[in-house]
Amino acid sequence: MEFDADVWRARSWDRLSKALRAKRPESSAYKKWLNDIKHIESLRVVVEWCSARSLTVTFCKKAGGMYYTDDKEIKISGRASPQRQLHLLLHECGHCLIGDKEKNERFGMGYSRADDQKVNRTTHHRLDILEEEFEAWHRGWKLAVRIGALSGSDKTDYDKTRTQMIFTYVRWTAKQPGFENYENLA
Repeated sequence: MEFDADVWRARSWDRLSKALRAKRPESSAYKKWLNDIKHIESLRVVVEWCSARSLTVTFCKKAGGMYYTDDKEIKISGRASPQRQLHLLLHECGHCLIGDKEKNERFGMGYSRADDQKVNRTTHHRLDILEEEFEAWHRGWKLAVRIGALSGSDKTDYDKTRTQMIFTYVRWTAKQPGFENYENLA
């Protein structure tokens, strides 16, 4: 599904209506709704930024987010809150920004990877990925501020999402049980 701000706003309104019918604290329900509306507008800004760079953004049932370099496509969880969707989208945009071959940047479209699974399972490979993940979160934040999608007052919430996600990458890098598959982390 492609992003449609009107659809996202209607969903947010439905969540507010359900919360009020369920007799949840009114101030809390409205606060969540206002937070959703703010982040939906920011999502719109970032999706437009992506579109201007020929990046396709779709929302799917799978958790997290992924950037597909060859297809220039970003997939984001459609089940996450608008705030989390925004954070994940910015992170995936960060991958796009650090992977520009033409600019010959440090990460240059990725980390030490090969078709050889022996290489892909090495600690060196995992540390390279972890380093790229840190940089993608950093670039995502810088992009958000530059295009006005987030401001300094949003840094704490962005960092909370970043920390949660980086912790899963760290656990994968350390080969902890339950974190064997990198594709399931995002």
